[in-house]
Amino acid sequence: MKMHSTLLALAIHAGAAASPATDRFLAADGIVVGSAPAVPATVDDAGWASAMATSVVVAPQSTVTLNDKGANAFRQSPAPGNVVVRAIASPTELGVLLEWDDATENRFVGETDSYGDSAAIEMPVAFGAGQRLPYIGMGDAGSHVVVHMVRAMDQGKVTTRHAVAAGFGSLTAAPLGWMKTGMAWQPKTKRWRALFVRPLKAPEHSVDAAIVPIAFALWDGARDQRGGNKVLSAWHVLRLPGRAPDATYVAELAFGYGDGDVGDAARGQAMVEAICLSCHRIGAKGYSPPDLAPELTNVGVLSSYSYLRDSVMTPSAALVPNLNVNRHQDRTKPKDDNGAHAHGSLGAFAVNDGSGTAQSVMPGFGAMPKEQVADIVAYLKTLGRAPSSPPSPGATP
Repeated sequence: MKMHSTLLALAIHAGAAASPATDRFLAADGIVVGSAPAVPATVDDAGWASAMATSVVVAPQSTVTLNDKGANAFRQSPAPGNVVVRAIASPTELGVLLEWDDATENRFVGETDSYGDSAAIEMPVAFGAGQRLPYIGMGDAGSHVVVHMVRAMDQGKVTTRHAVAAGFGSLTAAPLGWMKTGMAWQPKTKRWRALFVRPLKAPEHSVDAAIVPIAFALWDGARDQRGGNKVLSAWHVLRLPGRAPDATYVAELAFGYGDGDVGDAARGQAMVEAICLSCHRIGAKGYSPPDLAPELTNVGVLSSYSYLRDSVMTPSAALVPNLNVNRHQDRTKPKDDNGAHAHGSLGAFAVNDGSGTAQSVMPGFGAMPKEQVADIVAYLKTLGRAPSSPPSPGATP
């Protein structure tokens, strides 16, 4: 649903030093924000028709197995889907409208086994040149995120939650009540719409910049989705009008779209299956017990090229938070006073190095030839995508 016209390219790159890599990056991951005197205030406001619609891929978050047999039955069944994103900025506010297909309207009615359809947007607390993007799964200890979530409730009501997070299980309520939200299901089209409107500048968090990273998450109550059990997107960027992008920041974000940034996916697949599958799993493929390391089934849909590169070369740079650090026992140690076994480190994605700093249990491959790293990244980026997907931008023949 993206427009690829000369006028659009000029709108995206106005004031920026364009390059082939940044052109490809912004065409693939950029969301053009329209301009209006005021942001449309409801999900069905006719003003949204003037905003460019961008289709963004979302895929199941499948980092670890869930402690819920019913939910696990649904976990891998949805194929990567799409959410349509529209955005408009006024002189003081930013509005984001999400729209997606959902055959059923599910609303939370209070029971513990009742799950409502929901949507959320996620933005880094801090972003800009020299600042890496947070881990897409609700941030990490070194790079936090702001999360705004709206959920369908009974009697047509909607609840909103505003929080900050530093990884799985760290969602903490935050005083971000200036966000205005809305959510409505369209019976004729069987589609949800969710609206998020916020000030461009606020004491707690501001987004008054030319390039604003953003990600999207959806929950389907019919599939028992809640918490970390959801579909989500990779990081994208809002391109706000009337502002000159920081060329350095755009160039950092655009890694993977330059000629030669990534290599040959077929060669990368051979290396991943020979090396990485000793700990990780890709769907049914893998030689280790489940959850020994983060699952890679949809990692290509959910990760940027730079995140994949850094995860191979310096895995401690952005640690994947442990979803359940106490899921394994160490039966070689004495039981405690209550007769319980000590917690084991098997399946821990990171451990304390003795100085109070967490380190990934995965060895780094910084000494690997860069051509081989580029091949691995090229293959990982294909995971979670349909086989018919076009070649990744920037790949070498």
